[in-house]
Parts: sequence; C-alpha cells; structure tokens
Amino acid sequence: MGAQKMTAQIVRSSDSFEGSITGEMGVQEIKGKVLGNTLSWSVSLSKPVSIKLGFEATVEGDAMT
Repeated sequence: MGAQKMTAQIVRSSDSFEGSITGEMGVQEIKGKVLGNTLSWSVSLSKPVSIKLGFEATVEGDAMT
C-alpha cells in the first residue's frame, strides 16, 4: 500500500477528541485521547483486509506527524 495522504477533521473536547480521516480508502470516523500535543486512537478496518490499527500523532500548529 505504501504512504497514504489523508485529511483529518478533529474537534477537541478537554482530554478527548472526535473527528474523521478522509483518504483514498474513504472516510473513517475516529475518537481518541489527547495528552499535551499528542493524539492517540485506534480503528478497525475491513478493506483491503480486516485489521485493527493503533495511531499516535504529534500536533504542531495545523500539521500532524
């Protein structure tokens, strides 16, 4: 699959957040935790295979890594 470009829409509420990530595979709703400038969440995917993935991202301004 390789690198995937995605766009995230995130709304923070204290120490949690909700939102969505849009990319080539479609739209995935997400919910997760906020600790400082770090977001963490997990998603279950069914395409191209069934898998549960965990994510952690560092936010600086309007960019995430």
